[in-house]
Amino acid sequence: MGKFYATRIVTYVVEAIILWLLMSVLGSSAVLAKILGQAGAIIGNFLFSKLYVFRNK
Repeated sequence: MGKFYATRIVTYVVEAIILWLLMSVLGSSAVLAKILGQAGAIIGNFLFSKLYVFRNK
């Protein structure tokens, strides 16, 4: 369970960084930044869950 929560925190931080980069640094629209941030979080959550959290030993 700790792995699951840890990976969710990591993907939350990644999403926050994507939002900051797109809106503050690049001046993108908030809607586009949120969509891309969510896409990054979803892909990250899937990959972390598949490859790290729920892998077969």
